[in-house]
Amino acid sequence: MSRPPRHPLEVPPDDDENDVRDEQANVRVRIQVKVAERTPSITYGLIAVNIALYGLTQFVPDLFLWGALFPAAVLGDLQFQRLLTAMFLHASLPHIVLNMFALYTLGREVEMFYGQQRFLAIYFLGGLAGSIASAGIGNYAIPSVGASGAILAVWAAQMVFLYTNRSLFGPVRIRQVLVQNLVYLGAFTFIGFVPGSRVDNWAHIGGFIGGAAIAWLLPVRLKYTKAERLPPQNPTELAVAGTIEDTNRWSNAMLSPLLGYFGILVLALLLAMILYGFGTFPNTL
Repeated sequence: MSRPPRHPLEVPPDDDENDVRDEQANVRVRIQVKVAERTPSITYGLIAVNIALYGLTQFVPDLFLWGALFPAAVLGDLQFQRLLTAMFLHASLPHIVLNMFALYTLGREVEMFYGQQRFLAIYFLGGLAGSIASAGIGNYAIPSVGASGAILAVWAAQMVFLYTNRSLFGPVRIRQVLVQNLVYLGAFTFIGFVPGSRVDNWAHIGGFIGGAAIAWLLPVRLKYTKAERLPPQNPTELAVAGTIEDTNRWSNAMLSPLLGYFGILVLALLLAMILYGFGTFPNTL
């Protein structure tokens, strides 16, 4: 029976394992983990669409009238398309810059870990959960726009990924990272509840919970397929590399047809919003 691939920490830097045990306390470990190579094209595409629509709203303000999340319009007039279209609109330049920076920072890593199909499910279904929470619990009289609910869903997925694979990356280290992230999340949420804040906290909370739920239902479970030594950068370093692969491939195959239809719906809504805005353009002059 062949032995399973060993954890990189178990790979000795030389053939004398007894020496390794004796010197382990004085060795700084450097681990490089490589996931299957993927280009985060969905993240880049989402950023491009958000920036393009923000540019359009500067010339066609009526895009907001059709696409923003007005709770009264959603709950009273059943204009459910706003739950999705509001995710692509932003109120100001700082608003979109901060959101797109966060999406660029988080999205690339999460998309490469989860793959395109699961990343799309996390982003859109998590963002939709945020929009539903905003419309149902948030301020009924104030409209809401922004991709932050979906971005919080991506953040939640990153945390679920780390927790699910904590044994792979080291439980103590992952616990520290998760606690740090929860502290940031708590501070971010507290600021949103400060009187006068324009942050849509319920969209963030709903997005985070939705993203965590989707990521938990469609997890990425990694295993080592190879572990090998790397050239150390100094004499006291144990440098190893591990290549890991996703063992939960069925979820991508299951999601592909569903996300295809959902993508057509989203594109149709965005096109309708743009056409509406240009159709009313003469009236805005």
